[in-house]
Amino acid sequence: MTEAFNPAEQREPLGEADVQRLKQLLDTFAVSGDGMSLEMLDGLFSALIAGPATVDPERFLPLVLGHGHWPEEARAQTLALAGRLWNHIEARIEIDPDGEDSGFMPFFSVPAGLPEDPGEYAEALAKSGYPLGAGWAGGFLYAVQLDLPRWRALEEKVPEINAGVDLLIRMIQLEDDDKGEAPSAEQRVAMAAAMPYFLRALRQQDGAA
Repeated sequence: MTEAFNPAEQREPLGEADVQRLKQLLDTFAVSGDGMSLEMLDGLFSALIAGPATVDPERFLPLVLGHGHWPEEARAQTLALAGRLWNHIEARIEIDPDGEDSGFMPFFSVPAGLPEDPGEYAEALAKSGYPLGAGWAGGFLYAVQLDLPRWRALEEKVPEINAGVDLLIRMIQLEDDDKGEAPSAEQRVAMAAAMPYFLRALRQQDGAA
């Protein structure tokens, strides 16, 4: 299984049709077997790429694919597209979030039909009740758990990284509990917008370690 996941051999750019095909495959075969959606996979890969841990695919691919039945062709296509997604995320993290390129945002799932106007977006998101960024944060935190000691060491060394992980923990909170209120739609929009900055800072810290 892991031999088919080789990003070094998947250098073809990831286009919109490829993204939609990967999403479809994951929704059809992974999610039904407690595997990952595209949003969660993006979060997982973002942490594995930018973070301090090197994790063997044999450890994270079962989390991605789940335990459902995968037709051989669908699994092979998914792993090939996942390799291209890995390369896409590597390149995306290096993009300056303050630059002119608008293609640097992670693949956050959103309800269809949300307005593009920033002033109306959060209000429409709040009405939809959709927890923006929760799936992505969940995928990221799965990666953290795969090598928690290395992450803890980096968090202790760099307070900004610790603050970023705290944001991710907030993003997965869906309801009010004894730890506090769940994030509002406006807060979720702000947290999602902060993620490219967090990933770039994380990548730079990891590279300097």
